[in-house]
Amino acid sequence: VQYCNTNADCSSIGSRSFCGLTLGDPVIATVCTTGCDPAATNNGCADDIHCLFFEEESTGDLYTHCALAAGTGTTGSTCSETDGTEDCAVGYFCGQVSTGVYECVRRCTMPGGSECGAFETCNSFDPILTSGGTEYGFCWAN
Repeated sequence: VQYCNTNADCSSIGSRSFCGLTLGDPVIATVCTTGCDPAATNNGCADDIHCLFFEEESTGDLYTHCALAAGTGTTGSTCSETDGTEDCAVGYFCGQVSTGVYECVRRCTMPGGSECGAFETCNSFDPILTSGGTEYGFCWAN
């Protein structure tokens, strides 16, 4: 881990890293989050661990961190409404695709969406999801 006092102390880890993970209760130290890539299958985390978005409460800025074991679900695989991200493979999240139906959906980087399949396009989230200067979206069939 990288100890920190400000976000600038985390710049060597990556543009999506943030100084905000606290250790201990009471707090004995603050460390940087992992500046990983939520859309990549080789995301900068340990094997089979998700790179997830988190929001800095004081600013609303998004940052990333390695958290939660990944499953094996890919595009169209069903996932649980309550803890579905753990059902999905690295680079995927559990999204509601229709009323009461949750499936694993591929994350992508805008505008190209090279992560998407042949018959999919990379679509923006609403509101737009940007972290470290990169806009992230989701792959969806045309």
